[in-house]
Amino acid sequence: MHRKKEQRYSQPFFLVELGQNPRHELSRGFSLGDRTDDKEKQKTLNVTIKNIGHGFAKTLVIHTGFNIGGLAFNKVINVGDNAYMFFVLNKDNLKDGISFSLQYIDSMTNEYIQKYTIKTEHSTIDIECGYPQLLKQ
Repeated sequence: MHRKKEQRYSQPFFLVELGQNPRHELSRGFSLGDRTDDKEKQKTLNVTIKNIGHGFAKTLVIHTGFNIGGLAFNKVINVGDNAYMFFVLNKDNLKDGISFSLQYIDSMTNEYIQKYTIKTEHSTIDIECGYPQLLKQ
């Protein structure tokens, strides 16, 4: 019981938003969904990852579907801090939605995965944020 209470007080939560990110911060990018060489169909989306939870998180990997086990994305994100990255994707995939997830650990070394879906809703692009799922304690 005590361990669960401590976990709740240290659990990070990543809110991922589309946005204008500082150019100098956009050094990490990932392909997402079906790749295309057609420049007309390619879209680059800048995203901001904000830790709005109760404790810091150390990201481990990002799951984009292109690599079993995920792609390395090692970054410590303190409460209230942001991390910036971008996705390159095929615009056609936005109709049905494209998913990705972030895997991370908290200050007590609990490991979580949090899933997100990017899709077009009434001609605007939106991100649905899932809740962190505990993988390991």
